[in-house]
Amino acid sequence: MGIAAAVLAFLLLFLFLVFPNPRGRERCRAFRGLYAHRGLHDGNREIPENSRAAFHLAVEAGYGIELDVRLTQDGQLAVHHDASLLRLCGREEYVRDLTMQELSACRLAGTEETVPSFAEVLSLVDGRVPLIVEIKADRLGDTKTAEQAWALLRDYRGPWCVESFDPFAVRWFRKHVPQAVRGQLADDPRRSREKEGSTRGEWLLSYLLVHFLSRPDFIAYNYKAEGNPVFRLVRALFHPALAAWTVRSPADAEALKTTHDLIIFEAFRPEK
Repeated sequence: MGIAAAVLAFLLLFLFLVFPNPRGRERCRAFRGLYAHRGLHDGNREIPENSRAAFHLAVEAGYGIELDVRLTQDGQLAVHHDASLLRLCGREEYVRDLTMQELSACRLAGTEETVPSFAEVLSLVDGRVPLIVEIKADRLGDTKTAEQAWALLRDYRGPWCVESFDPFAVRWFRKHVPQAVRGQLADDPRRSREKEGSTRGEWLLSYLLVHFLSRPDFIAYNYKAEGNPVFRLVRALFHPALAAWTVRSPADAEALKTTHDLIIFEAFRPEK
């Protein structure tokens, strides 16, 4: 194989790996807007993240909601970001090792709020604002959380989409629920390299080289990492729908409105 042919083969392989769903921007049109990161919380002082109170305030304010779901020991879904309960509940236990009933007794950040179930949150929101449901899994490629999320979302009457760092979870929705809008989460390559225990999979993810699995409708990228040349190239070539996370200043939110479709914010109330 000559050099020119080798370069062409490499370019075609690269494009195959990174290109998102070509219909993604059209499919995401209904989800354009502002999303309260883990609800409209106050940094866990009085209104903890991923709490019923935070979701209630977001609905009252008219913001969309981004939330996290994890599988419990008894096969239900808890709304909780971390795998561990240590940071928010002060308990050295894991969500996966407790039943939903046990988790519902775990107080968040010393408040009266407790870990809610996904079913409870869906009932609370009741379709009044759009949801971004982040699928969390303790092991790459475990699609049980995605399957259980769909079991609850299939009868939910309200706008929702899903996202995950795990391309296999996004791929599950691509294969089994193709009508669902799906997003691929990714972070700064430098953070992936510097993070203790980082894996080759996280490196591939940060350079968007897993899109051949998920073919996402939108790319949910750490907006501070847009200097990544692969991200910039994918954005220039394919003009994908973009979600910015996690925005923590009004100035950044205002600037991102011209370049991003979904803005996931925290620690302030942006103008709608």
